[in-house]
Amino acid sequence: MKINQYSFLHGAATLIALAIMACMPDQTFAGVGSIAVDETSVSQTAPSTASRSVVMSFNETFITSTTLLGPVTLTGAVSARGTREQAFIVTGQNSDGSQVYITGTSTIIASGGTMTTSFIGAIHYDLATFPTTQLAYLEGLEYITLGTGVYAGATGIGAFEATLDYVSHKALGVFKSTLTFR
Repeated sequence: MKINQYSFLHGAATLIALAIMACMPDQTFAGVGSIAVDETSVSQTAPSTASRSVVMSFNETFITSTTLLGPVTLTGAVSARGTREQAFIVTGQNSDGSQVYITGTSTIIASGGTMTTSFIGAIHYDLATFPTTQLAYLEGLEYITLGTGVYAGATGIGAFEATLDYVSHKALGVFKSTLTFR
């Protein structure tokens, strides 16, 4: 059985996540805490170490070939609008070039503070249609590693998916994660 690099990275990320969870035995994965943020006010209600789901939708523009910037909307455990900047590097590809492996970081800036994430993923190119459509599919795992302001102590792990449009230089996608405040 041949294992591609993305499968290996996915498995490694899963093991890392399990190791982190094992080091945090008091962690729960359901709860009632929430944070609400908008452009004019910042409020935190029911602080808790319990995990809740958060969804980040983003519509970013390629600033360089490895940097994206654009609006982000967060809902669920956090409700906010802000900007998201992400930078990535290519770490490899499969033998025919239909999958390109990346790793990187992103920073989400909202009126209540910032969140920083790290991610690994794969860009999938349909070699039969890409020359005409200039569209690709991106997926991977993302980790919330740091928060400031009302997001201080925020951590989480989840998956992301996006469409890459090389004609409009856009990445449109979603990141769904658990969010825990320590």
